Amino acid sequence: MWCLLAWIVGAVPAVGDIVASEVLSGVPDYRTGYYYGCGPTSGGMIIGYWDQLPYHNTLFYGDASVWNTDTKAMVSSQDWIDDGRTWDGHDPQSLSDFMHTVGGDTAISYIPTGLVDYAAWDDPTTPVSESYTATTSLHYEYGGFEFDDLVAEIDAARPMVICLYGQVPGDEAGHAVAAYGYRIETGDEEYFAVRDTWGSTAYDPPGAFVEDGVEWWPWRMYTGSYTEDWDWRVYAGVTLDVDAIPEPATVLLVGMGLPAAIMMLRRRRRQ
Repeated sequence: MWCLLAWIVGAVPAVGDIVASEVLSGVPDYRTGYYYGCGPTSGGMIIGYWDQLPYHNTLFYGDASVWNTDTKAMVSSQDWIDDGRTWDGHDPQSLSDFMHTVGGDTAISYIPTGLVDYAAWDDPTTPVSESYTATTSLHYEYGGFEFDDLVAEIDAARPMVICLYGQVPGDEAGHAVAAYGYRIETGDEEYFAVRDTWGSTAYDPPGAFVEDGVEWWPWRMYTGSYTEDWDWRVYAGVTLDVDAIPEPATVLLVGMGLPAAIMMLRRRRRQ
């Protein structure tokens, strides 16, 4: 499983002074649940972040800052839902399609390719092209992925999809979240800012807390064992970098509008 949903309250205040901290603005908060899948939903928040940046705001046609009908369709298309919550059987048109999500489960290896493929996809039902060239990287725990790597990505203004494993009652499960900040406290206590897709502190790991509207989870690397239930451990991270220049179709639309604007300006000057 990749996503779990439950509702409990857990808010453990942090102790110690803050040594270093950074939180990116503009990462939308998509509150959903297992129905849409945590992998595509976390990826959707990353797409929404890039869409609000200068020179990227045609990456998504609509308002990507809020969780509404349009952004839900970006995460999981109606065809994906109608076909039994699977990507097979229709043309891809959402993150769930491009990430090959089935039910709510997404393989880690499909998250980076799904993000790139979605960024390159041009929705034929809209009047503009949303196609952008993007690059991505997948960092595994056993490949040396560490907290310092998250810090470097946040300092470079790139939020990440963080993949975790955790112990649930009687089993092990996976989860994905959007990470958009870091925090280091005295005693080398490390935390990352989370958009967890749950809409509450449901099944947060021990030591998680909310401060000034930011939800912080302790950074614990995956070791194959856990101390207790819901002890989420970081297993992998996915970065995304979107080119500021849209694909040729969008450039063409802008280019076609430029001569018309020049003609209009000339006419006004003559008048």
